[in-house]
This record gives sequence, C-alpha cells and structure tokens, in this order.
Amino acid sequence: MDAVAETPEGTASRRGVADKVLRFDKLPVVDCEGSTPWEIGFSHGTQLQERVAETLSFYYDMYEEHGFGRDEVRTWGEALAGTVRRFSPDIADEVEGVADGAGRARWELFALQGRTELLGIALHRAGRPAPGECTSICCPASAVVAQNWDWDPCMSALIVVLRLPRCGRRPQMLTLTEAGIVGKVGLNEHGVGTCINILFGREPATSPDAVPVHVLARAALSCGSLEEAEAVLRGAPRHCHTHLLLADRGGRYRMVEFCGQELAIMGKEHDGAAPPPARAHTNHYLHPRFAGVDADSDLCHTRERHQRAQEIIRAQGGGRAGEGHALA
Repeated sequence: MDAVAETPEGTASRRGVADKVLRFDKLPVVDCEGSTPWEIGFSHGTQLQERVAETLSFYYDMYEEHGFGRDEVRTWGEALAGTVRRFSPDIADEVEGVADGAGRARWELFALQGRTELLGIALHRAGRPAPGECTSICCPASAVVAQNWDWDPCMSALIVVLRLPRCGRRPQMLTLTEAGIVGKVGLNEHGVGTCINILFGREPATSPDAVPVHVLARAALSCGSLEEAEAVLRGAPRHCHTHLLLADRGGRYRMVEFCGQELAIMGKEHDGAAPPPARAHTNHYLHPRFAGVDADSDLCHTRERHQRAQEIIRAQGGGRAGEGHALA
C-alpha cells in the first residue's frame, strides 16, 4: 500500500494562497514506526516535519483572521496537554513525540489536536460559519462506512494517511488525518472504524478540561471492539458539538452525538437484528434529545445534504443489497 504525493509548490498558508490551486495524485501513506507511543509519534513528526509546520501555519493564520491570537492558542495548548495526559497517557506521549520529531513546541501540537474546538471559538466570535463540512454514511448490510470531507481547499495538500503499528494493547490502524493530528477518519485491525462530523450549537461548547474530538476519535480507533469504543467515549471528559460514527466489521454501528457535556447514541437498537437501512449524518443533530439545539444553523446546507443522502439510500433499496457501490 505504498503511495507518494506530488507536493505542490508554495505554502498552504492562507495568506496569498487564493491564486494557487493545490493538487495531489495520491495521498501519502506514512508508516509510523516505533515500539512506544513516543517513538511512533517521533516517526510521524520526523517524516512529516514540513507538512506539520504548514498545518500549524494554516491554523495560526485562520485563528488570527478571526481574532484568536497566538498567546491564547498557547494557553489552550498548555492546558490541553494536561487534559489529554489525564485521559490517555499513551496518546499524550505520542503527541509529544510528534512535536519533538517535527521540531516544534509540545504545546503547539496539543493545541493542534484541539483545532476543532479552537476554531469553534474563533468563528463564533467573528459570527462566521465554517467554510465547508461533511457527510458520513453507514451501510450495515455491507459493513461499509464512508464520508466526504469538504474543508478549506488550502488544506488539500496536507492530508495524509498514517499507518500506525501495534503498540502494547493498541491495534494496528490506518487513519486519514492532517499532518500532526493523531487521528480522524480511520479503521483498525479489529474492524472498528470511525467517521466524524462537526456539529453546531448556539454557543461554542468547549473547555480546556475536555478531551478534543480528534483525540476522542483516536481513542475509539485504539479499541478492540465497538463496545469498548462506546465505553471509552461515554467515560471521557467532553464538552463539544460533534458526531462520531463508529462501526464494526459485523455491520453494527453507533451514531454518537455530543452536545456540550451530554451524549446520545443511535444504532444500538439494531444489534442482533436483520441489517437496517443505511444511515447518513451531516452537520446537524438527529437525536430527539437535542432537537432545537441547532435550529438556527444550516451549515453548508446540512439539512438538504441529509435529505439528499437519504433519498439516494431509498432509491438504492436502503443499502441492503450488500454492494459496496450501492450508495455511489
């Protein structure tokens, strides 16, 4: 599964990038080697040193555009270092390894793990929506999960696939992510997969004492079963607006919605039954418990996208045919 990327000329910094079109033929697949979490992170940071620097530059520019200064980012990063370590010492060690390998301050990489939360604060202050988002789909009949990720095009050149080895009890895994971030969309050797959709409430729900959503996604990927992943998310200190889609090779799934410190889960009711129709999730809440939380938000036409995805699912027989291309 070797792959190479054609790295575009120039920088991914948001300053002056408007006239540049970033293209790549293949996503780079990076083998992160090591026998400890720190060594694995160091391998990540060393191999992707330039991309990590570009990713940090991209987000620093975006924060500043919305009135969120570098000193404030540092304060968050230093606080998140303690939060992540209390939640998962292994993930904290890996983040520190990424920073050391990339030659960056450790607080910068902890702040990068929390970029969703920091952007939520910055965009809320500026009264602006996020520039683009995503749709995820789960097809239980074929045990397939998938999503698109419509983010700022300047980030296109910085997306990578990390191949992470077994380490202690942690399974081998693949994760598509941004250079420097230890997890996002992925799949592990036990067949546990994750997708992620940002959600919005009337206020940015976050706290430096809460585990960032990218760390939650990575923690789920480190689990040996769907039940273990669900338990990890239930027990985590959390304060965010996010949806994590979890699924396993048996076709079972969990749609986990976080609303501040609350959590609601859909999908468990189908365990042991005939495969249910495929399900889609976009960027608004679906669980009745959170009805009205984001009533004023239509981020990137989230409700229209959800309706269209469900129409396609129905047109394809509910995705029950077991064909991986049924929802294409």
